[in-house]
Amino acid sequence: MKRNIFSILFTSLLLIGFMASCNMQPGNFTLSIKNYDPFTDTARVVVANDNSNCQVRGAECYWTFDGSEPNDMQSKNTNVETLGGADEEFDINIPSDFYSGKIKFLCKITYSMMGKKDTVTKKFSKSYTVDYHKAPYSDLTLAKNKGYVKNYYIPTSNISITDTITYTTSENGNVVFTCLLGDGQLSFYPVVSENMNPVETTENGNQITTYENVPSGTEFKVHYENGTWGTTSVKDAEYKIILK
Repeated sequence: MKRNIFSILFTSLLLIGFMASCNMQPGNFTLSIKNYDPFTDTARVVVANDNSNCQVRGAECYWTFDGSEPNDMQSKNTNVETLGGADEEFDINIPSDFYSGKIKFLCKITYSMMGKKDTVTKKFSKSYTVDYHKAPYSDLTLAKNKGYVKNYYIPTSNISITDTITYTTSENGNVVFTCLLGDGQLSFYPVVSENMNPVETTENGNQITTYENVPSGTEFKVHYENGTWGTTSVKDAEYKIILK
């Protein structure tokens, strides 16, 4: 009888130990990309875990945009971000020529669970698409589904600001211009306007101008002009343009 009791107790202890070891498993680590801002070409990366008992305490991440595998030797086209403390989020810069593809990550993740801290290395591959990048200079080519955004700020000195950017279509399609802010400071027009009648619509309070069936090689200009100034620099005009 005593032997049976000891056998039951021993089995119970083994079962409790087994269950405890199972509970120590950290679960699945996840990586998500969100809150892309085309005016800064940045997106927020979040490293997390699906187990509520597992807390991500930091991560050292490397990533590539060209399909190659990232590594911790900082090879070409590889970026790195090191987080500490209880930080599990960081921003990445999306290259101006990246509109769609796979972003590959290699992350050394530090986590705590049941009073213990450990580090694990994980790989992630995320399909990612953006529609717009900030306009880097004055003369730009519009390719299909690869748009640009631009914004302007009121200067803090008593000077007037003017700027004109020329966009040239690289193929046939519809050119869509959305004025997000400052319709009084922005003007949008084709260089040659014969047989080109714009369609004006409004969406979410924003004025949208669409030129349909635009041939390749057509030039459009966006002109900004503002003669006011202020004591603090505030956003004065903002737009986006794309060929669809």
